[in-house]
Amino acid sequence: MELAFEKETERTTLPWVGYRARKWEPEPIRWLGVHAMYRLFGIADQWEERRGSSTTSLLARFGSRLAGLHE
Repeated sequence: MELAFEKETERTTLPWVGYRARKWEPEPIRWLGVHAMYRLFGIADQWEERRGSSTTSLLARFGSRLAGLHE
C-alpha cells in the first residue's frame, strides 16, 4: 500500500517512507527453532558420551542436515 504525497521530493521517495510493517513478525518461531536445534545437539552429545561413541550419532547427523550443516 502506497501513500500519496502532495509533493514528491527526494526524501518522500525513500524506500522506508510509507512502509507498513507486518502485524506480526516470525521471530518467536525462529527463536523456537534455534533453541530446539540447541537442545537436539545437546541430547545428541549426551547420547554419544553415554555410549562412549567415537562417531557422530544419527541424531547429530540429522540435526546437522536440518540446520544446513553438511558433514
